Amino acid sequence: MTITPETVERNRDGMWSHSAWDALFGDRENITCDELDTWSESHNLIVECHTLEDEPESRFSAQLEASEPIDLNEWPLQPPSDADGWFLLAIVDTEDGPCQTWARLF
Repeated sequence: MTITPETVERNRDGMWSHSAWDALFGDRENITCDELDTWSESHNLIVECHTLEDEPESRFSAQLEASEPIDLNEWPLQPPSDADGWFLLAIVDTEDGPCQTWARLF
C-alpha cells in the first residue's frame, strides 16, 4: 500500500497525525526504532523527524529551556530539506519535546 499525503488540519493544540501513522501506533504511545524502520521500508518511505531542539535560535528556545508549554499552532511546518515530495506524518509533543515527522517516497 502506498502512503500518500493527507490534508493537515491541526487540533486546538496544534497537533495532527496522518491516518497511516495512527494505524502504525494503534493504542500505543511509542514504537521501537526497528518497528519504524520495518514500517517505512515496507511502504518505500524515508522518514525524518524535526524537533524544536533542532532550532536552537528559535523563538521557542526560552520556553523549551523553562519547560513551558508551547502552542504548536505557532510552530511552522518545516520539511527536512528542499527536496520535493516530503509530506507530514505527524506533529506532536513527545516526552522529548515537540516533533514534526516527515516522509517521502524513495
